[in-house]
Amino acid sequence: MAENRLDRKGCAMKTKYLLGAATALGLLATATVNVANAALISIGARQDGGAITQLVAPTVGVASFSGIFGVYTVDAGGTGQPILPQPGVLNSNSLDVSTAGSGTHTLDVYITTQGNNIAGLQAFTSAFTLNSILGTATTTLSTFLDAANGQFTTITPLGTAGPFTSGPVIDVDVAAATCGASCSITAVYHVVTTNSASSNATINVSAVPGPIVGAGLPGLIAACGGLLALARRRRQRS
Repeated sequence: MAENRLDRKGCAMKTKYLLGAATALGLLATATVNVANAALISIGARQDGGAITQLVAPTVGVASFSGIFGVYTVDAGGTGQPILPQPGVLNSNSLDVSTAGSGTHTLDVYITTQGNNIAGLQAFTSAFTLNSILGTATTTLSTFLDAANGQFTTITPLGTAGPFTSGPVIDVDVAAATCGASCSITAVYHVVTTNSASSNATINVSAVPGPIVGAGLPGLIAACGGLLALARRRRQRS
C-alpha cells in the first residue's frame, strides 16, 4: 500500500511538471512574445516579517547581491530583458541562503523585474527548483505579477511551490495574466530556518501568448495509469 501511494504521489508530481513544460513548449511552437523593453531588476529582503530593505537598486537587465543580511548570508541574482532571451521574463538564477545563528528566523527575498511591455493575455510559466536544504529549513517559492509595475509587490499570483523541507524538487505552474505596457514580475523566496541551516533554490519565469492549453495531457494520464498498474502488480506478487 505504501509503495502504491508513493507511485501515485510521484506520478502526480511528474504529471504537473510535464504538463507545465508541455504547455509552454506547445505555445512556443505557435507564437513568440512581443517584449520590447529594457527591464529594471532590483533585489530586496526582510527578516522575521519586518519591513522590506532594498539590497540592490533597480538596474537594467541584471542585478546581484552577495553579503550579510540580518543573521543570514545571502547570494541572490536576477536577469531580465533585454539580456534574457525570449520568452524569458525573469531568471532568478540561484538563491543561496545560510545562517549560523540560533533560534528560528524567517527570510524573504524579493527579486523584481519592472517595466515589462508584454501585449495581450499571456500564459506565464513559473519554473521552481529547490536544489538543496541543509539543517532544519523550510522553503516556499512564489511568483507574482503587478499591472501597476510596483517593486517587490505580490498582487496577482502566478505560481507557488512548497513548502519544502528537502530537495532536490522541481515544480512548474502556469497562469494566465495580462501585463500590458508596463508591469512588474516578482519572484519571492520564503525561508524559515532553525539554528544553523541553508537553502539553495531557483525561480524562472517566461511568458508566451495565451490561451493556456493542456498539450500532451492524454499521454501523461496514460503514462501515469501504466505506472499505477505496475505498482498494483508488484503488490499482488508480494
